[in-house]
Amino acid sequence: MKTLTITTFYLTCFALASYSQDTTGAKKESKECVTTVGIINFDIVNNLHQAKKGYSINQYYIALTDLTETQIASLKGKIVTVTGKLEINKGITLPPKKNYDGTSVQPIPLTDRWFIAEPKITIVNDSAK
Repeated sequence: MKTLTITTFYLTCFALASYSQDTTGAKKESKECVTTVGIINFDIVNNLHQAKKGYSINQYYIALTDLTETQIASLKGKIVTVTGKLEINKGITLPPKKNYDGTSVQPIPLTDRWFIAEPKITIVNDSAK
């Protein structure tokens, strides 16, 4: 029984190690400066498997830690220009899983997320709805 437990433990560790993602390329900071104009969506965008949460504006995200409560209150519903460094959080692809009937199911891969790091925000239009 002890041998079976030890063998199961080692096989589980081996299986987990073989399916782990390479985290060295998980976040890539670019020197590229990006600018976008729009209304920031202050509903927190979160995905269980993503490493970072953020506020969305067009195809970009702004990290929660980059904006204070007073900034959020002053920017709600306003058209803004956001400029900063592009930071790409790489999406992951999970390994296939077996169904109860033995068929293989490939999970949907999670896409890359583009964050604007060190954002500089200016209000373009104060009367947006």
